[in-house]
Amino acid sequence: MIPAGEYVNEDLNVLNFERIKWGGVRLNHLLYCWMDLELFCKEEDFEVSDQDIAILHNMLAAVQDCEAQNGARQLEKRWKDVFPSSKQERDVVMEVWGYARYSQEVLNDYFGTFL
Repeated sequence: MIPAGEYVNEDLNVLNFERIKWGGVRLNHLLYCWMDLELFCKEEDFEVSDQDIAILHNMLAAVQDCEAQNGARQLEKRWKDVFPSSKQERDVVMEVWGYARYSQEVLNDYFGTFL
């Protein structure tokens, strides 16, 4: 993680440009994570399909199936067949879940109606 002092006078326009152009490049910067989640919360409503819900359930099952000694790479490989994405996209999802402190409480807050 980047020290808090590094965030002083950070240009959010640059971070947002990187987010739109490349999907974000400063994924380990807390300011970027905050901005990304804030912007996500402002997105228009969207329809959640049965397939989306099945993907979420399969992602959670893959997490639960991990052994204590498994690392992030093993989870990324498990997710490869769970939802259509690139390795980099799966890495980003793992980072977001990590920042959200993957827990039952967080899952209920964000995905409660779909669990």
